[in-house]
Amino acid sequence: MPPKLAFLKPVSNVLLSLPIAIFLTNTFYSPAWVTGPSMSPTLSTRADTSSPSSDKRTQRDLVLLSHFNAHNEASRGEIISFISPLDPERVLVKRVVGVEGDLLLEGRRGRVVEVPKGYVWVEGDGRRWSRDSREFGPVSRGLITGRVAGILYPFNRMGKVEEYEGWRRNLVSRVEERRLRMRFE
Repeated sequence: MPPKLAFLKPVSNVLLSLPIAIFLTNTFYSPAWVTGPSMSPTLSTRADTSSPSSDKRTQRDLVLLSHFNAHNEASRGEIISFISPLDPERVLVKRVVGVEGDLLLEGRRGRVVEVPKGYVWVEGDGRRWSRDSREFGPVSRGLITGRVAGILYPFNRMGKVEEYEGWRRNLVSRVEERRLRMRFE
């Protein structure tokens, strides 16, 4: 390449790399900021008290979402992102607490719910602040956009998401499930 056109090489590299980066981001992984307290304490939206910065990004976790086959692979206990059934413009992040066929005790109304085929039941770890399946019902697997693969930021929390056992509280035990099914059949 002539010296006058040497500056075009980095530009052409960027232009060639951009479509590949967009494809990979949309198909496999993408970063996402967590907002709101509904997934606290697992995913934090509180200010980092060790940081003097007032930058709003220090108050939230940046997570890595895996998009590859997310709607089929989402299983009990995983944190997922999905399109809100109430507002298709919003993407929510919640934990899967039930999959098709599971019976759950729905705490707000005190009723037993069976998760239908092709759906998951999601709840926020911070139940007090969470708008979730207890409000809008089961979520179609077709609305699932990703699974939380880990935390990217803040750096002191970087890595795999810590297990939160509280999600099991509404899942009906197999013994109790048999008893309930016999009662309702």
